[in-house]
Amino acid sequence: MSGQRSVKLTLGSDDRVFGSYRELEDYAAQLTGEMRTCESQLQHDPRNITLWQQLEKTAEYLGRVIEELHLWIDADDRRLTEDLEKISRLLADL
Repeated sequence: MSGQRSVKLTLGSDDRVFGSYRELEDYAAQLTGEMRTCESQLQHDPRNITLWQQLEKTAEYLGRVIEELHLWIDADDRRLTEDLEKISRLLADL
């Protein structure tokens, strides 16, 4: 998924800029790991409000990152489709 673009996400009070699809994927993996850690800790302490809040915040961030991943894929698909249409027109002119 190449392409020269970046995504800026405001997550809480933190602004993060992702310069590649891979960076977004890596952050999604990190957030998934954080969620698993919270879930594991909640099994031992299910009434810990702070852990529930952290899990909720992390899930929200992960949802936003996944949305951006989908948008990135859609943009790459559009660019690829446009390129293929241009190539088809050029070939038709030959």
